[in-house]
Order: sequence, then C-alpha cells, then structure tokens
Amino acid sequence: MRGETVLERILEGDEEPKDLPLALLQHITNDFCEERKIGQGGFGDVYKGVLRNGLVVAVKRIHINVDTVDDKLFRREFNSLWKANNHQNVVRFLGFCSNSYQTRIQEAGSEEIKLANVRERLLCFEYISNGSLDKHITDELRGLEWETRYGIIIGICNGLCHLKEKNIIHMDLKPANILLDDHMVPKITDFGLSRPNESSHTIGQRFGTRGYLAPEYENAGKTLVKSDIYSLGAIIIELVTGCMGAPDKINVLRRWRHRWSKPPTLLQYQQVTRCIDIAARCRQQEPGLRPSISEIISSLIGPESTDVHTGQVSPYFDEDDMLGIKPLELQLSSELKEEISCFTVELTNDTRSCIAFNIQLPSRQQYSAQPDIGIVQPQSKYGVKITVQARDAHEYDHADEFIMQSMKLSDGLRDMVFTESMFHEEAGKVVDEVNLMVVYAPTKPQENCKSREDTNTPEEVLEVRKSRIVDSASGKGKLVSNENAETSLVRHKDINSSTREHYTEQTERYKFYQPRSFSCHYPTNTTYLGKGSRAVDVARGAMGSLLDKLGKLVKEDYNLERSMKRDIESFSEDLAKIHKDLPKLEKLDGLKIWVDEVRELSYNIEDMVDSFLLHVELDSSSSGFREFPREGLKFLENDMITHRPIGDVIRDIKNHVQAVADRQKKYNFSVNDVIADPTAKAPIDPRMAKYINKKQLVGIEAPTDELIRLFGEDGGVSKQELKIVSIVGLGGLGKTTLARAVYDKLKAQYHCRAFVSVGQNPDVKKVLMNILFALGKKFNDLDVLQLIEELQKLLEDRRYFIVIDDIWDSEAWDPIQSAFPENSLGSRVITTTRIHPVALATCSAKSKFVYRMKSLSPEDSRRLFLRRIFGSEEASPDTPREEEISVDILKKCGGMPLAIISIASLLAGEPASTWDYVRKTMGAMTDGDDVEKMKQILDLSYIHLPDHLKTCLLYVCMYPEDREIDKFDLLRQWVAEGFVITNGRLDAVDLAEKYFKELINMCMLEPGKIDDYNNEVLSCRVHDIILDLMRSKSSKENFIHVIDGSKDETGQIRRVAFHYNDKEDTGISGSINKGSLSHVRSVLLRRTSLVPRFQEFQYVRVLHLELELSSMDLVDLTGINRLFLLRYLKVAPLRPFGYSLKLPNKIGGLQQLETMDLDYASLEKYPSDIASLPWLSHLSSRANAEGGIALPDRIDRLTSLCTLEGVCIYRSSVENIKGLGKLTNLRKLAICSAKFRQTMEEEEEIMRVDALHSSICMLASNLRILTFGISSEVSMLDVGCWSSSSPFPQVSHIRELNLLCCEFEKCPEWIGQLHHLYKFLISVKEVADGFSIVARLPSLAYFKLVTFVKEEKEESVVIPGRGAFQALKHLIFHCEKVSLTFEEGAMPKLEKLDMQLRWDMTCEFLPVGIDHLQAGTLKEIWLRVHWHPSCPVEGSQDFDDDVCSAKCNDNCEHKEPVRRLLEGAFKPHHHTADISISFVDYCYVGDEFDEEDGDNELTSTDSSTSDEEDGDNESD
Repeated sequence: MRGETVLERILEGDEEPKDLPLALLQHITNDFCEERKIGQGGFGDVYKGVLRNGLVVAVKRIHINVDTVDDKLFRREFNSLWKANNHQNVVRFLGFCSNSYQTRIQEAGSEEIKLANVRERLLCFEYISNGSLDKHITDELRGLEWETRYGIIIGICNGLCHLKEKNIIHMDLKPANILLDDHMVPKITDFGLSRPNESSHTIGQRFGTRGYLAPEYENAGKTLVKSDIYSLGAIIIELVTGCMGAPDKINVLRRWRHRWSKPPTLLQYQQVTRCIDIAARCRQQEPGLRPSISEIISSLIGPESTDVHTGQVSPYFDEDDMLGIKPLELQLSSELKEEISCFTVELTNDTRSCIAFNIQLPSRQQYSAQPDIGIVQPQSKYGVKITVQARDAHEYDHADEFIMQSMKLSDGLRDMVFTESMFHEEAGKVVDEVNLMVVYAPTKPQENCKSREDTNTPEEVLEVRKSRIVDSASGKGKLVSNENAETSLVRHKDINSSTREHYTEQTERYKFYQPRSFSCHYPTNTTYLGKGSRAVDVARGAMGSLLDKLGKLVKEDYNLERSMKRDIESFSEDLAKIHKDLPKLEKLDGLKIWVDEVRELSYNIEDMVDSFLLHVELDSSSSGFREFPREGLKFLENDMITHRPIGDVIRDIKNHVQAVADRQKKYNFSVNDVIADPTAKAPIDPRMAKYINKKQLVGIEAPTDELIRLFGEDGGVSKQELKIVSIVGLGGLGKTTLARAVYDKLKAQYHCRAFVSVGQNPDVKKVLMNILFALGKKFNDLDVLQLIEELQKLLEDRRYFIVIDDIWDSEAWDPIQSAFPENSLGSRVITTTRIHPVALATCSAKSKFVYRMKSLSPEDSRRLFLRRIFGSEEASPDTPREEEISVDILKKCGGMPLAIISIASLLAGEPASTWDYVRKTMGAMTDGDDVEKMKQILDLSYIHLPDHLKTCLLYVCMYPEDREIDKFDLLRQWVAEGFVITNGRLDAVDLAEKYFKELINMCMLEPGKIDDYNNEVLSCRVHDIILDLMRSKSSKENFIHVIDGSKDETGQIRRVAFHYNDKEDTGISGSINKGSLSHVRSVLLRRTSLVPRFQEFQYVRVLHLELELSSMDLVDLTGINRLFLLRYLKVAPLRPFGYSLKLPNKIGGLQQLETMDLDYASLEKYPSDIASLPWLSHLSSRANAEGGIALPDRIDRLTSLCTLEGVCIYRSSVENIKGLGKLTNLRKLAICSAKFRQTMEEEEEIMRVDALHSSICMLASNLRILTFGISSEVSMLDVGCWSSSSPFPQVSHIRELNLLCCEFEKCPEWIGQLHHLYKFLISVKEVADGFSIVARLPSLAYFKLVTFVKEEKEESVVIPGRGAFQALKHLIFHCEKVSLTFEEGAMPKLEKLDMQLRWDMTCEFLPVGIDHLQAGTLKEIWLRVHWHPSCPVEGSQDFDDDVCSAKCNDNCEHKEPVRRLLEGAFKPHHHTADISISFVDYCYVGDEFDEEDGDNELTSTDSSTSDEEDGDNESD
C-alpha cells in the first residue's frame, strides 16, 4: 500500500510525523482485529501494526465519546506528542489520523438505506517490545539488577526534564506509562491527560491512579509542574524497594547487600541513599518543597561524595545478616498438577548468630511446609520441605506466594519454643520478610526450580505481587471508580468436576439444562447487548436478560435447526435496537402503550426461553450438543395447558417482535425526538453520606419544647394522671420526627416505653403484640382481648411512655387505648395522625392536647435547603441567579421538610442550568392541596433518578407500610432479580449497597437502624407519602402488585406482595386459578396456607415468606425443588418464635440459588445435596430452634459461600468441620453448640474443636465476622488450646469477634494483633491481663467482657488515661467482683457504659475515677446489680429456691441503699446521662444472634425502680 512507504520513511527519520490514511492503519492492523490488540485502557485500545518490510509500529485507537475523549483532548494529546517528539526517553510519535466518514446502515425489515457518521481518532508510535515498567518492578532480592534500575531512574528523569523544557505537564506518570526497549531504556508514553504548562490549572473531574497523583491534584484539581515530580518520587521508591511505602533506609541497604552477596561499594551506597532521599523530597505534600527536575538530575549524576568514605559505610554491612533462601521461586508443572509435588527450599545462615524462621503459607489448603517454624544454626544450612497437594486437572492455575519471616536471636533465646506471634515487629527487633513465589508453567519443573540469581519473574507472579503492593500502598486505584477494594467479595467462577458429577444425576432426572444467570456468575453474551446493560429494570423489563440468553442460544452448542437460528437472529437484532432506544422513547408523550407492550413482551419471551432451557435433554451420545424435547413445550393459554412445537413458538415470538418493531416505524418515533434531560443523573454528594442525627434537625427545638409543655399542663387534671397528646398535620411535615425527638428526650424518665406504628391498614393485634415485644414480653397465641389484659397487667404499676405513630382510623384506636391503664404514675402517650377528628378522638375530644404541626418558617426552610445542598447553613448559592432560583423553589415547597429535602438532594452538585430547569418544572405543576403538591415535588425527584435506582426503589413496594427493611435482605433481592450487574471491580452485592447508599443520600429511603460503631446503615424505611407514590407508579408499570384487600388485581402479575389477612384466601385463589400469577418472579407472602400454591410457579426467582407462626406450625417447602430459577429464599416468622420447617430431601436442581435464609426454624440438617449448589453465597439459620444445624456433607464444595450462620459443630462430622477451611470466600461465620454437647465423649469433642481451629486458621485472612453462640453456660465451648495459638494471621481484617461462648482462662495475647477489630466480646475467668491486651486495639469501639459467675475471683483493674481504648464507644463490663479504676483521660470517646455489680455493694466496691470519664460524651449508663442463689440473704436458709427468690424480689430494704449509693456515685459527674439501675435475679450468656449487642442477656428486673431507671425495654 502506498502509505506504507511514507510510514517507513518516518520510521527511518527521513520525514516528520504525518496525517496517516485511515485505510493504511486499518490495513497494517488487519482492520483492528482482536489478535493484533496488545493493550487497552479507559481511553482507547493499542494494536500492533505490521508493515510489508516486517517493521512493527503501535497504533492507538481512541474511544471518542462524552465519557472518554473529545476532539479537544485529542488535539491536546497530539500537541504534546508533537512538541515532545525526538527524545530518547519519550516514546517516538510517528503520525496521526483524524477521520470522519459515513457508512450505510439498513434497518431490519426496511429497504431504506441510511447513512451514519463514524469518527476515528488514531495515533501511531514506535513499537516497544519489552513492555511497560510495571511488569518489571520487584523487591530488592530479585528482578532487575541495581545498575539497571538506577539507569531507568535517570532515563525517566531525563525524559521528564525534556517535557518541562517543552512546557508539558504529563499528569499521568506511573510505571504502566513508561515503556522499556530492548536495552532497558525507559520511554515515557500516554499523553492523554497531559496539559500545557501555561499556569496553574484547576479542573473538575480528575483521572489517574492513586499513589502517583499529587495531593494538590487529587484533592483540589490543581495541575502544576511539581505534580509530575510527586509521581516521579513514587516511581523511584517502587524501583528501589518494590513497594510504595516510606522505606527504612538501613533495611533497604541490608536487603540490597544480601542481593549483592558482598558489602555495598561507596557508589552503590550513595546511589541507593540518594534515591531514597530524593523520593522523600519529591513526595512532600507542599509543592513548593519538592525539588526541580534539574536538581534531581544533578544529584543523581553528581560525583561521589567525599564526605563519606568506605570505612564509614562498611562496618554495618560487612556481614550479611539475612537468611539466605534458595530458590525464591518454585516453578511447578501444570501437566503434573494431579500429582503430589515436593520441593526443598534451602535456608543458609552465614552469620555468627542463630536465625529463627517462620513460614506463612497461603490460605489455600493445598500447601504444607515441614517444618514451618524453626532455627538455623550459625554457619549452616537447613532444608524445608514444601509439599503441594494434587489438584483437579481443570482447576485454574493460581500464582501464590509464601512469606518467609526470619530474625536473629540473642544467646538467651536460642532454646526457646517459638510461635508465630514472636515474629511480630517490635521496637528494637528486626524481622525480615521475603516472598517465595509459586507459579505454574506448562513444562515439567526443574530439579532446583529457580534460584535467586534468576532475574526474570513471570508476569503472572508479578501481578500477584503487585496486587499485594497495591493493598499496602494506601489505596492505589482509579479515581473515577472510588470504590473500597477491601469490602469487595471475590467469587470463584469455576465448578470443579466432582461437583458437576454430583448433580449430573439430578439434572438427568429432571431433563433440563440450567439457564445461565445474567447477573452474577457467568460471562454475559454481548452478541446483542451493549456494555453496562442490566438483566432487568423498570424501563426495559427483562430485555437485558433476554438478549443475553438469545445470544447464547445462537452462539452455543444447542442442536437447533438452521431455520430456528435464523429466526432467533432476526428478531434478536430487532430487540437489540429496541433495547437501546427504549429508555429514551418512554419519555415521549403518547408512547406509553407501546412501551408497556414491549416491556411485557420481553418478560413473556424470556419466560418462553427459560422454558426451552429448562426442558433441554442431555444428549446420550455425549456429543456436546443439547437437544430440545420433540414433544414440544407446555404453556398455559386461555386457562388451558397446551403443547406446542419449539419451531412454532420461535416463529410466534418472531411475529410478535416484528409487529412491535413495525409499529415503531409506522408511527415514525425515534430517539432523535427526545430532548436531553439536564438532570438525568443522581448526584452523589459525599456530604450526604453522613446520616443526619438529631442535633442537625432544623426547626425542631421549639415544637419539642411546646409539646413537652403540653405534658405539664394540668387544666384541672393531676400531673400524675395518664395524659395523651396527639400530633396532627399533613404528611411530610415531620410528625414522626417530632414525636421521636420528644420520645428520645424524655424516655429515661419512664420505666416502660415503646414506639410503634399503626398505618393505613391497621392490624390491632399486631400493634398490641409490637407494644408487648418492645416492653420485653413475647406472646404468640393470644387474641386481642387477651393481649389487652396482658398489657394492662404489665403497665398497671409502672410509669410508661408510649408513642402510637400514624393512626388513620379512630375505630382502631379504641382497643389500643383500652390497653393503657389510667394509673397515677405520670404516664404519657403520644399519637400522630394526618386526620384532625382522629386526633381529637385519641385525646378524648380535648382539643387543648392536640398539637398542630406547622410548616417550616422561611428562615428554617432556607437553613434546611442550604444544609442539604452545601453541608452548612452558612454556605450560599454561588451566583445571584442561583440565589433567585432558590427563593422561588422554596416558595413552591411551602415549608414542607420532605419536599425541601427531596429537591435539595436533586440539586446538590448540579450547575445553575439544572436549578433553572427544576424551577420551571415546579412552576408548571398543577394547583392542588398540599399533599398533592408534595407528591408532584417527590415525583420530580423520582423522574430524574437513573433507571437502575428507579428500579431498586420501586422494589421496596414489596414491603408493608411502616416496615423497617433489613438492608441485606433488600440487597440480595435486588441481585436475585437482576437489577444489579457486577462491573468487574465490585461484587454484585457490594454494588447493590452502593445503590442503597445513593437512595439514602437522595432521601428516597430513610435510614433505620445505624451501627453506632462504624456508621453503617443496617436497615431503612420508606416515608408513607413516598411509598404511596412508588406503589402508584409500580402499578402503572406492572412492576409490583400489592394485594392488601383494597382492590382486585387483574392481568399478568410479575411481582406480588400479600399484605392482608383474608381468612378464606378467596381473592388470591381466584388470581392463581386465572393464571394471573403463573409467571410471577418475586413473592412476599404472609399467609401460611398459600405457601404450597406458590411452589407451583416455575418462574419464581425470589420467595420471601414472612409468616405468622407458632411452635406448633409446620411450613412445608418440599415443593421448592421444582423452582429451578429460584435465587433467593427466606423464611422468617413475624415474631421471634420457633416453628417446624420441612425441606425437600434434595434440592440439587436449584442451581441458581444464591441465598437460603431460615430464621428461627426447627431444622436439624440441610438437604443432602445442598453442596451441589455452585452459587450459594448466603446460608443462614439464625436462632435455630434445634440449637444449630449440622454442616452439610461435602461442604468444601460450596466455594461461593460468603455467609454461614447457625451451624452446630457438635452435630457435624470432623470431616465436614475440616471442610470449612476450604471456603475461602467466607466473610461471616456464626457457630453455635447445642445443649446436648454434655453427652459427647471428651475425645470426640477435642477432635471437633481442633478441626474447627484448623479451619478458622485457613479462613482467617478473609474472615470479617466470627461469632460463637450457645443456649446455656453448660454448653460453653472448651477452646483451651486456642489461648496460645492464634487462628488469625499477623495481618488480619477481622472486624467482629464474639467469643462469649468459649472457655478462656484469660484473654489470649493474640487478640492484641487484631488491629481492624472494632467489636469484641469475650468471657474469661481472670480479667486483669485482658484489659491491657485489648486496650492496644486502635479500632475497638465495642467491648464486652464477662466472667463466669461461679469461678469469679476478686481482682482490681486500672484503665490508663493515655493511649488506651482511644476509639471505644461502648463498654459492657459484667465482672461483678472486679474493681475498676479509671485514670484521668480514660476512654475519651465512651458513650455507653454497662456494668454488672455485686449484690453486697458498698463504697469500697464502687468504681474509682468515675469523674474521669468524659462528661457530656457519656450518654447512657446501665448499672445491673446481680443476685444469684449463692448470695447470702437473711432468712433464706428456711426457704426452698422458689420462695427464696420471691423473698429477694420483695425485699426492697436491700435494694434502696444500693440504689442511693450508685446514684450518688454516678449522677453528680454525669447528670446529663441516662442512668438505669436494675436488680437482676438471674443472668446467663446467650447466643450471638442479637443484632444490638452481639449477645442476648435474659434478665428478670425489679419492677419497683426509680424515675431515672432505664431498662432499655425498647430494644431488649
């Protein structure tokens, strides 16, 4: 081709870079084929171009769109390349191509030819064959020699100096953007983010890689010449040490001295120290303190210093004091992986001291080292045998690494027995760590594997090592993703052959082929799909999932006739175009009918395709093809079951799709008619990530004080008589918020308190049970009258404060009110309602006790608006224009807080054009009452949510009004439905949590329960006005149907929630019989009698059963083994009572199941083949009525498990307990031991405990939450061997650890190394040492310490005031015979203190230094005086136990002096804290399933308590 001659002349240097023809670049890259692709990034792909004479060039094809590079950025990169060209340390620029052309396109079914514009932007460079620098970076002990590294550093500096001379700031300098030629000469490349050095620039969106970005750019967007200097410093450190952290200069020189096998020369010494010093100066936070590039070069190439001579350098480095290790890399053969392989690693000690070593093996069980810890004597060698277990031939070849720790020993330590904990870094102790690499190669292993002298490390090993470096380099990652890598969950993508064999029999019996899941576990087929498509959303229905499956039908080995494949290809192309256009077309007026038709068509077609796949027979010839049944498929049509041949079904689908596409063409509507929406994205403002506390509420102080004054007004009524106050006002004015504020302010003054909701469809029995439950009582089988009687008995002699929220009907109020006895103890009740007559009815027609909610004043409205947008009331709009717009918007909001918050959340971070658009939209709203205006404003916020957030938000319609929704339930349901697609960086559940936070930030969801210790939202609620709006939209979109008795449901139902109690179930049965529910995908069911009916619907993905159950009830789920598409199963009682559950014997057909959550079920074992479910991620049986479920056989195959709760080790075999160790994805493990443990032989128990310890050791590196729970003290787990042997590695990420149910003499020392631990519970016999160990934990926010009552001894503990418990917020100290002393400054952040005190309390046993605890910070104090049968009580010898207990309860003379003593000790120093004093008759440690404290403490408290007592009835 003619153009090749020009390119050859440019390569030879005879011509300057040229505008190269597009045809030439297409020709030399073989039309940009995948085989020629040599690299890719966020802004483009790089291809190898081969010229006719064999010369090779690199061609960068840039992605041109609004999200990557526009023409302006392309020109900027071109200009930088042109100016920087012709320098040996800058990649050589050969030419460019900026081409636009038109191509013909013809739409399916149309003869009309159209032209489409295509833009191509390409750059051509010299080809560098040695790859980028990041592939060559290693630590000091391997890889590139020092001289090569030093030369690379100088070369990079020279290249950077050249860029400075050309007035270019690179802005993306990092090892990946530095290429190395055959002579290891570095060449700077990738100028996509470069900028001209005209002055300091401030830009908006930032791109780059953390760790290399200068702080002024990362934090403020400023681009300076010194920004590249910062990046250079990071690269220098990486080249010298292999990692990016601040290095210890002496230790780096020690390691290089070991590499050189001789003392460093003066030149080597100076070069290493210069590089480290220069890098430190380059990485100064203040740009002005960084050196210039010319200073750096002068320092690097300057003469040897005469200030230091060899005699001063050598003494420290004369002796190589490191342990020699050979080889540093074990190269194993992939061909021999099914065999056991053994290798010897030779350890050499050339020093005059003993050196101890410790080998940390990978968490995977396939490796062992013998010995893994030991001592190498001076001037000797030592062999360590490494054994690699046989593996499945199909298992992926992982590159792994061992960590070899070593340290020199003093004479006194030589004969000690060493443990892993002794290798922890401490002051004055040097512990060396060397990585041993393990790689798999296609050849047989060499005899000696690979020695230290080898300099080339395989790329795969480097990638493993680099990932470790990234983790330790303070969050190196793309700024645009901004995701927390630590929380992402890694799932295996392979199923081993044994698992496949295990469920082959099941598969053949049902004669189906499992449809592959779009959302999580299989690669998406992109034949008809674009990037970023979701399986299901509200705008496009199931179109994404459908197109994925159609692509697989066409491309994979299904034995379809060619005509069938052609039909599928034909209508798939039409569907793909509709899928792309549908989100925009739905915004056009008049198209709703067509859009609804398309959406429903997508669901119907996917159901048909699933029917295909569910009936595919396995070909007995094992040819690899899958055949469809000849008799055809079953379909429900016109209330009759029919059989239809597959070919007819495919043609029928084709005709339906063609008809839909033809209507689009006939009416000539297209995406060109859609005007871009200026607010079409959800702003995520980081200021909103912190959830509002009560101090941040605007305008709440005055209403709170006014409402409290109403409590005090007598009006002829004694202040001690029961008083009921009602809050009335429109929805969205903040009635519940006000009631909650008053409740929180006054609750400490009342013995009993509760806060419950009623809702629009009141269930009086449910309300009464909720009140009793909040007061610590549980009843299940009582009717309304019996519940009222129980409440009256409970409250008759107590001072109570109860809030009844959201009452709609005075008839519902009458039975509720009758439960409140009119005692003379100053009890109070608050009700909230939107209806004034209802408010009067609750107050016995006394209007003076009705508080009318008022709208916010203009001043408070503005304060709330500014706080939500800017994070501060002092902030203001940037321009007078925005100020004017904000005034108009606030007028339209009318002082309604919900409307103001919704609009402010929409506008946060948006430009003035969006503000103006929102104002105009609000101005066009129709007049109506305030509620209607509120809905229109909320609708505006909803309309401008992204489609994925709309879909997730609408799904909350499944839940009843006023329901607190568990976050993890919601996230897993979103994933199971296909609303969330993993993006490669985040696991699907983690991405769903990101969506959840966005909806919280947008105020579409309200935070419910929040973890006080890490600020994590654990549940959410939906405001009833938002819920009404969402249900209205959901019904119109046929997305979710709520059956609550208010109306009949017709048509095809996709998702359904049953919220009402129809005794006859007639309405539901009618819908089922009509077939309306035959294609249902998600079910939330509250009727036990209907459970069997919903096991007949084969398209169910989510089955959530919330049932009214008692211990006598049986839930029969034996039919779920036919729900082959089921991904999520949860069964939970509405009240925490046990019930009987029956599962099928086998569930191997549920190959898509991800979550099985069985709360409070009486179940001893799981189905026998549960281990064959490859994607089961969450398996839970919390509060199991049988004391825990046995681990299933072959549990080691459940490699996708992230959560495992409620398993009993005493029911489980030793083999299965050991199998736990292979579940390397496990993040949460909750273990319980049943009460029958006492019948087990001691030897059997020891075997199980040892196996459990071994498994936890293998899981510990990834485990985040570990809890042990039991049902009584007699079943405590004997883990004495764990006291000295830590199951956790030195660097562990465990965050919650509950050891309350384990027997420890004292707190193990290894607890002190768990630096990420923020929640810790333990029971011990000796306390003192435990406090000093735990006090060092830097993240600990919650600490519970309990002693065994029978074995507790007298102790004294001093809590120091400096450096200890710096993060602790909640201390539970149940050690009644231990005296505490708080020094000044102790526990500075403590907010909650819970202490258990002795019965014979006197002044000498009071805690000392109570005044040293931070007053004002400490908000809640619980003091529990503990009595048990061993306590001496006067006269008790003459009574049996029951009578003695009664005597103690009635003997107030013993209690009042103790109460006065405690009040006098605590109140003067903490008068603002809620102080609760209770007398506990009995107490025992419970299980781990309580979500508030991590343990349940069953107590019987004295009923005669002071006004200040706070029994925390609301949460117990």
